[in-house]
Amino acid sequence: MSEGAVTRVREDRAPAVFGLTNKDVGGAFDLTGWADFQLVISAEAQPLDPAAAELYRLPGAIDAEPTAGRLSFPVTAAAAAEPPGYRFYEIIANDPNGLRRTLSQGRWNVIQTRAAR
Repeated sequence: MSEGAVTRVREDRAPAVFGLTNKDVGGAFDLTGWADFQLVISAEAQPLDPAAAELYRLPGAIDAEPTAGRLSFPVTAAAAAEPPGYRFYEIIANDPNGLRRTLSQGRWNVIQTRAAR
């Protein structure tokens, strides 16, 4: 599992792209056989009730060859309009055996844009 911090600019509609690495062997995480990628944004890092803490989720897809470890999540207008502040993200997916797994998690920071969009 990868961990990290993401900073997004409010009103930015570019996809959220993640490059996952395999900490055990180094290099890119091989996504061959993985499916149903979801980027979940929550108000709390360790919520007792994950459903209540979830602000939104974005479906994603493999962005290049599966062996490159890149995932892309299109950002909706509602997600792009979220107010500045800290939140938490988790990328979940089904592994090749169909088990739901966490691929990455960390802090999701939204900063205010300085220019009119």
